[in-house]
Amino acid sequence: MDEWSKAIWIFVELMIASLILVNVVILVRMASEAGRAQQREIDAVAVTKEFRTYFRYEENDEIYPQDIISIIFETRGYPEVWVDTTIGDEDGFNYKWNTSLPSNDTKWDLTNISENILPYKSMYKSSVVKNINGDINRIEFRRIAYGK
Repeated sequence: MDEWSKAIWIFVELMIASLILVNVVILVRMASEAGRAQQREIDAVAVTKEFRTYFRYEENDEIYPQDIISIIFETRGYPEVWVDTTIGDEDGFNYKWNTSLPSNDTKWDLTNISENILPYKSMYKSSVVKNINGDINRIEFRRIAYGK
């Protein structure tokens, strides 16, 4: 009789242990799903932020030097910012801001950019260059004319 009571207690302990294990597995799955949902929300916010930041530069014919200066200092070289300061169809991007440019370079000097590189009365056409995955590689600005 003593053996049966021990067997029953072992069976009860095994049932309780399996119940605890099942609950732990369920809680881990719920936490994992909550983490995935939170990551989807974070990704959606990042995509929206990127869209808001760069959408105005997609094929826009009315870009002013202050817009270019803003994006240069907002991106700090990633994505790259390329500027063609000569009027015409030739793509001879004179200035390129990217992450390989040293931080003490005069191209990062706001006064130098606004006074020497980008004439304040000029207008630019912008375009966004993306890679195969749809990530933005660079933003290009081509000088088209003097301001209105």
